[in-house]
Amino acid sequence: MLDEGRGGKKGGGLRRRYQGYVETLRQCNTGPFQSPNFACFSKNDDTLFIANRRPRNDNNVLTNANVIYATRDDNFQQWKNLSVFENAETNSVAVNPVTGEVFFDSKTDGYIYSFDKTKVDNRERLVQVNNSNGTEMRMAFNPEGTVLAICVTNR
Repeated sequence: MLDEGRGGKKGGGLRRRYQGYVETLRQCNTGPFQSPNFACFSKNDDTLFIANRRPRNDNNVLTNANVIYATRDDNFQQWKNLSVFENAETNSVAVNPVTGEVFFDSKTDGYIYSFDKTKVDNRERLVQVNNSNGTEMRMAFNPEGTVLAICVTNR
């Protein structure tokens, strides 16, 4: 479960239900895990990706990491930056279940991006949703990886 929170001292965190109890795996902190908003697993379910939303003018969130990740091997404790995108206000991350490609959104400009480690800024701009900026969205792939469903929440 993901509790949305903002900043290093807020109550947001990553939790799991296990044997009838709720265990906190990670709370918002001063590292990259500061503003969790949406989560999904990798193709092999061994990596958890989190959309790390930094709202504009929010002085509680001190990271520009918009997508962070951790692995099952370390019980999702060592969070690292996958993508750093200042003012992206990322709300969603989706992994293609066939290819393993990682996609994320930017509310600021309304585009969907793919993570591309060969690019200097690690992203490739793909398509603008609603031909508009300020578009808040959630994304998920179908099991075949052929359709990316997009739910727009503020349009």
